Amino acid sequence: MEDCPEIHKLYNYFVTHSYAAYPDSVVDLVFIQKLMSNYGDHPCYVIVNEEKGLIGFGMFRKYHYSSAFDRVAELTYFIYPDYTSIGLGSQLIEKLINDARKRGIESVLASISSKNEQSLKFHKKHGFKQCGRFLKIGKKFNEDFDVIWMQKFLS
Repeated sequence: MEDCPEIHKLYNYFVTHSYAAYPDSVVDLVFIQKLMSNYGDHPCYVIVNEEKGLIGFGMFRKYHYSSAFDRVAELTYFIYPDYTSIGLGSQLIEKLINDARKRGIESVLASISSKNEQSLKFHKKHGFKQCGRFLKIGKKFNEDFDVIWMQKFLS
């Protein structure tokens, strides 16, 4: 994918500045290429600003390799902080959810750090409900965090 270098830059911004991306140190471009390839034939969307270039991206992937889970997808998306709270995230998540519906997906999941309150609020606003919580399984910036799973049924 031609946008991998810019997605790499955006992702590493969140690696170094937040709990939104789980790695605790900068990732290389190969990591992003593998991330993108794990999403198979599912769409990946980018948000581009005329002046700034790529400012966000989002995609969904199969939750699990087993066909028993074919009706479930996991969402991933990132938007630079200067471009949040202006509706771009809402447009992106709605686009991803509409595409998921067209592919027969009945439920979407999001894995979110307990330290990422903005994302938790965003998902709740968009109809996601907490469906699971793994206590103190992550550590970043020398702090433990929980991983919260949120789910939205599409039917």
